Amino acid sequence: MGTLADASPGGPSRQADLTRRRIVDAAIGLCTTLGPAAMTVSAVAEQASVQRLTVYRHFGDATGLLEACHARIAADATRPDPSSWVSWTDPVDRLIVALEALLAHYRASAPLLGNVLRDAATSAATEQLALPHRAMLDVAVGVLAAGWTSDPGRDPIVRAALGLAVSFQTWRSLVLESCLGEADAVDLLVGAVEAAAEPYA
Repeated sequence: MGTLADASPGGPSRQADLTRRRIVDAAIGLCTTLGPAAMTVSAVAEQASVQRLTVYRHFGDATGLLEACHARIAADATRPDPSSWVSWTDPVDRLIVALEALLAHYRASAPLLGNVLRDAATSAATEQLALPHRAMLDVAVGVLAAGWTSDPGRDPIVRAALGLAVSFQTWRSLVLESCLGEADAVDLLVGAVEAAAEPYA
């Protein structure tokens, strides 16, 4: 039979939940500042003000901690939902709406997302953290590809242009590195996709 402490809002179960959240918060924070590849259980424990054994008790190992980070990242409410763009029947309007949403998301999540995508190239464990983002972009290209051309032979070219347009790396290159305003970046990317959809002269 449980005790009154177990049933109360401040009981052991509640305390365990808070500790787990604090550990995941610390891990996400380190992923944001240093990158997932540089995150260690010792560093997370220090950041969360707990013992290393506490981290292991809650998550088993570093892989379990990364899985918890993956779940938190997958639940990111700022990530756009490509299904919401389907109602825009004109492909240009649909792409503008999508790019505005994506660029706002990239601006808000740049430190963490940039580190995750960077480290995913060399770390299989970190690749798991990149999956929600990659899955969203796959769906985005599928939603955005409709209506650009009646020539099936140009579909791969249009999809390639769309993949470039929605990429985080493209946003970083245009906005962060080239200091282009986001509105100008959207215009440039829409023009590129329009050019890709045009038949060769």
